[in-house]
Amino acid sequence: MKKFLFGLLATFVVVIGVVAAAPFLIPASTYGRVAEEQLEAMLGRDVTLASDPSITIFPQLGATIENVEIANAEGFDDPYFARANSLSVAVKWLPLFSRRVEIASLRFDGGEILLHQRTATSNNWTFTPAESPEPTEEESDAPAETAQSFDAIIPRAEFTNMRVQYVDEVSGTTYDANPINLIARLDGLDAPASIDGDITINYERFDISASLSSVNALTSGAPTDLKANVSSQLLDLSFEGNAVLDADPSVNGQFEFSSNDLQALTNFANIQVDQNLTALGRIHASGRVVGPVSALQISSLSASQNASNLETEFSGDITLGGNMPVVTGQISSRSSDPKRFLKAMEIDLPPMQAGALDHFAADITLLNENGSTRANIDTLQLDDIDVSGTILANLRGNVPVINATLAIPTLDISPYLSESRVSENEAPAEGGWSEDPIDLSFLHTLNGSFDISIGELTDSRARILDVVVDGELSNGRFTGSLDSIPPEGGRSGRPGNIDPFYSGRLDTDLVLASRADGSNALNVKASGSGITAAALVRFFTGQEVLQGVASIDADIQMTGRSVADFIRSMDGTYRADVADGAILGINLPQLLRSAQTFLETRTLPDALSPEAETDFSSLLLEGRIREGVAEISTMNLVAPFLRATAEGEIDLYNQTLDIHFYPRALTSATGADNGFEGYGIPLAITGGWASPRGSLDTEFIADLAAGAVRSRLEDEARSRLGDDAVSGLIGDALGINRNRTDESSENQTSEDAATETESETTNAEEAPTPEDAARNLLRDIINRPRE
Repeated sequence: MKKFLFGLLATFVVVIGVVAAAPFLIPASTYGRVAEEQLEAMLGRDVTLASDPSITIFPQLGATIENVEIANAEGFDDPYFARANSLSVAVKWLPLFSRRVEIASLRFDGGEILLHQRTATSNNWTFTPAESPEPTEEESDAPAETAQSFDAIIPRAEFTNMRVQYVDEVSGTTYDANPINLIARLDGLDAPASIDGDITINYERFDISASLSSVNALTSGAPTDLKANVSSQLLDLSFEGNAVLDADPSVNGQFEFSSNDLQALTNFANIQVDQNLTALGRIHASGRVVGPVSALQISSLSASQNASNLETEFSGDITLGGNMPVVTGQISSRSSDPKRFLKAMEIDLPPMQAGALDHFAADITLLNENGSTRANIDTLQLDDIDVSGTILANLRGNVPVINATLAIPTLDISPYLSESRVSENEAPAEGGWSEDPIDLSFLHTLNGSFDISIGELTDSRARILDVVVDGELSNGRFTGSLDSIPPEGGRSGRPGNIDPFYSGRLDTDLVLASRADGSNALNVKASGSGITAAALVRFFTGQEVLQGVASIDADIQMTGRSVADFIRSMDGTYRADVADGAILGINLPQLLRSAQTFLETRTLPDALSPEAETDFSSLLLEGRIREGVAEISTMNLVAPFLRATAEGEIDLYNQTLDIHFYPRALTSATGADNGFEGYGIPLAITGGWASPRGSLDTEFIADLAAGAVRSRLEDEARSRLGDDAVSGLIGDALGINRNRTDESSENQTSEDAATETESETTNAEEAPTPEDAARNLLRDIINRPRE
């Protein structure tokens, strides 16, 4: 018995020895040749093993192959698709006795995989397996149970110092994962699977830990428990819940995300943004995500943003799907220095005063209303501007639809203007209209309706009270109204420095459009009454020109890419009725009374000065505007003892005047004309807005003297001077140079006689000269009361 036991033990040892020695009795090149053939058949690519496999027995039976290389696809430049410095495979012992191969572990060391996407349909990772040869008759008849089986389950796969490079010529992106150190575990298709390790992509290391309950459940579309964590300097992301891998994958679980530098994260993802997102600081979000990827619902979301100059918090729910999300919840934001934050974001700001963008606060409640998001503004404050109201936003279409109803008690825009514009209190210099482009393309970014009430709109220099903007925006075109309507009982308080509508109202219909060619169009139809004329004129020109209470009507059209273009292209009509006012800078009654002084000194009297003014009971102005030039077709001024008309034009673009006044004096408020044929001194106003010049309208006087005045002067001049001296003396006395080309021989003879008469009286110093006589005659006519 004892010998039998020893014999049995010896037999067992021999069997074990034979099994252990068997791999070494087979040439290593045989294993290599079989491995190459099997890999080439599976991949349809050439596979090269630089050396024969080395066989190991303990602790597990396996083989190690050095320098494995898989050829690249045809037409790609890289020398290989994949290679590994070392590939080690370990198999389990016991399944070999049942003619089955079960891999115990797999280890890749120093490998490299080069993925290349050349076009949308061409890449180097699509394999075409080689066609298998037809089985022989013996192989076909062999019983199935005698065939050697292979179990593809790999309980442990380890990748060390691996590199994967992905080049996409379509999008122009490149990702380089190097090194990759991962350990994957899988005990069975229905058993849990996990992966742990780290991947460095484009020099950013990501620590990864993930597990799922069943590979079979995941691939069959059944809910699978999933837990994942990704951590790096760019972000931290975790998820715990379940997932369904379907045509539209879905998830259900808790997530948490944080990032200290969104700019670095977007750069890593090759997402181009114009702003510097680093200024946002730390971003954190957590909540529950449910539903398919195409329409995720994020509930119990808590999100925050923390930076040195801005802090924001949000709590609520978000439904993703369509073009834009639907958001419900509460958002709160605070900034102690918005200007510094915007500069840190690298957002260009226009010149503004030092105190602008000093602080910001917002508290807004977001509600879902029939698929749209309603924002109820609890607090919205920028500096001294407070905004209240609601905004209804439908963000699901290609173009967002925004309907806003807002109330702003005071809107002072002066802090947001440059210092020079705020202090500016006079008209721009000639040609001073801005040529800077006005970009209104943002009008195409949304559609909607707007109802905005502004209690006081001011730029610190001028103000308009009770402003209401109401209109519709569609396809880059705003159509609506801008009105200033006083409340019942009138406005309280005192009018401002420039407050044209304080005692009146303004009704304006306007159309503002952004055209496809980059230009803009503005049509304005305005009417108003009870308007303070002085404030209105000063608002547009910066000059003190007119006083009174005005009613206006205007219909104006403008097009262009800048303010200068708008002024150059201005076209339309206007009408203004001004009551109980004054024209500043000229005293027409005094000018009429000073006609004799002008004849003596040839200079305009003090009736033209900044301190002078002409009171009137009514003034009517009416005309057309063509290509930026306002024509005065009608002007009627009614004042005590005075009437006046005018004609001319105002060049709005060049800011120049060319106006001719024709005043007429009356002996009483309703009496007869007095003065120079019913006129005083016709006046021409020319020059720039900032420094207009007043001068005698010599052209008018010349025409007048050639007509009615000449006929009256000749009757009385003949009795004193003779017939032949009259014509020339009148022109010289008035300072008008006239060329007379038709002289009769009779007139020449008369002139010679007059010359002789003058020579005879040269020594008589007390006798007046003909010029003095003519001047005296004009004085007598101008000053003589009318019968």
